[in-house]
Amino acid sequence: MDKFCYDFPRPALTADIIVFSYDKDVLFVLLIERNHMPFQGQWAFPGGFLEMEETAEECACRELGEETGLALGNLEQLVTVSKLGRDPRGRTVTVVFYGFVNYESAPVRAGDDAGKAAWFPVSKLPPLAFDHSEIVPVALKRLNELLRLGQLGHELLPQQFGLPELEQLFLNILKDRKEAKKYINEYVGSEIIVRTMGKPALYSFKNIIF
Repeated sequence: MDKFCYDFPRPALTADIIVFSYDKDVLFVLLIERNHMPFQGQWAFPGGFLEMEETAEECACRELGEETGLALGNLEQLVTVSKLGRDPRGRTVTVVFYGFVNYESAPVRAGDDAGKAAWFPVSKLPPLAFDHSEIVPVALKRLNELLRLGQLGHELLPQQFGLPELEQLFLNILKDRKEAKKYINEYVGSEIIVRTMGKPALYSFKNIIF
């Protein structure tokens, strides 16, 4: 098969991954400390360059595993970022993915070109490399959308939880207690969550009742 050669320049493509977790009423995001230039020593999302024989989704899963030790099969595409000048190495476009893990059952370890891997509260993130600080609000907006659609919570909360735990999670995202209570009532009324046996009153997401 003939190979086509093009005279015009082509941008590099990367995949970046935002992983959320939740513990003790705090919403966390996973970051790695960069081991190489540019931005050596700064924190960033896990990610890296796309290889020629893989999809963006495969690249995201590979880079996440290499840099943090996490293996996630539930990554969803969030946004494609193509702002000029976002990477000092040259013209680079990134496809950003997001996912969720249970905080206690997903220990992370730095690998590949990551010096460290650590969880940070979303409300207290360090200065981030590249344009990653501009992507965080986009990810939080997606969490807000998932919450309003009744699709957020089961990835972050234990299998059984109290309504105060659910309220605190919603409050982390919505930043409004009245609105958080409104969506709790909708989750209960629509049977997105259902009461489980026993006391005190505990709930579970309907699709993972045990």
